[in-house]
Amino acid sequence: MNYRQFCRSFKVLFGPATKPTETELRELWQIIQYNGGKYRFHKLINYMQERLEYRQRWLDALNQYPGPLQLINGSYDPVSGAHMVARFRELIERPAGIVELAKVGHYPQWEAPDLLASTYLGFIENRSKKVAPISL
Repeated sequence: MNYRQFCRSFKVLFGPATKPTETELRELWQIIQYNGGKYRFHKLINYMQERLEYRQRWLDALNQYPGPLQLINGSYDPVSGAHMVARFRELIERPAGIVELAKVGHYPQWEAPDLLASTYLGFIENRSKKVAPISL
């Protein structure tokens, strides 16, 4: 992978108005290059196999957890966006708050840090109350 390929594939993960700047892309590319990092990407993809291997275990954990549960999701994410929320609703059999960040992609912590933090802190403050699904 070269810098152009990285930029092209990385930018599609973001919402339409939250794309990384050229400076951010260059800095991230520099980090990836450090100590041959780009040659280690294949070792980070283990979660694909783990998803299959631990699927039921993870679903059981989410369904059986006795405390409040909330999902905060970037709906514009092509990897795990709105379609993942729909699947979450199918598979999670217990009440869960769902916050869909409509114009945010794969990295809500980068694209909308203030919104993510306020949403999460609101959940923490109100975790004893039932959290209704909302869309932002």
